[in-house]
Amino acid sequence: LLLQHPRFLGRSEEMAQARKLLKDVQAGKGCALCISGPAGIGKTRFLEELKADAKLCGMQVMYGACFEDHTAPFQPIIECIRSVEKQLGGLNAWVRDEDLKELAKLFPELGAKPETSHKIPFQSINQEDMFCALLQLLKDLGHRTSLMLCIDDIQWVDQGAQEFIAFLCERLDLLPIYLFLA
Repeated sequence: LLLQHPRFLGRSEEMAQARKLLKDVQAGKGCALCISGPAGIGKTRFLEELKADAKLCGMQVMYGACFEDHTAPFQPIIECIRSVEKQLGGLNAWVRDEDLKELAKLFPELGAKPETSHKIPFQSINQEDMFCALLQLLKDLGHRTSLMLCIDDIQWVDQGAQEFIAFLCERLDLLPIYLFLA
């Protein structure tokens, strides 16, 4: 039995514009693209097609999703980074020492040092420090290869991740990151 990926039909103009943005990101100019519409219109299918194109271009594709019933704090951002963790050889290799304390709040395995070895409640997160640490991690990963950061079902995003996404969008111009929200 041979299963083939169904052909992607329609939306050729929109897909051409989205693919052009892939080239811009590879040239070092980051961007954000958000597609919206009613359930079942093909947003996730569009995302899957664009993710495949990004991989063919040599980009590192990261994926996270939000959920209607429960989205934990920073869940889609954590999932994005976790989605490429094996390919990176683990997070420890990419996290700068000065960012360990903050990022260990989201990634407990980074808490090798005694002061970060316990799980810290999200209420204790210093937003500026956390956002800067996450941004630095993405910058460092982006020096390796351009990134495509995909977050699906963004309508259910938690407040912390929403604020980080806004923070990231303000800084995308000079980063090789394609932020795709659906």
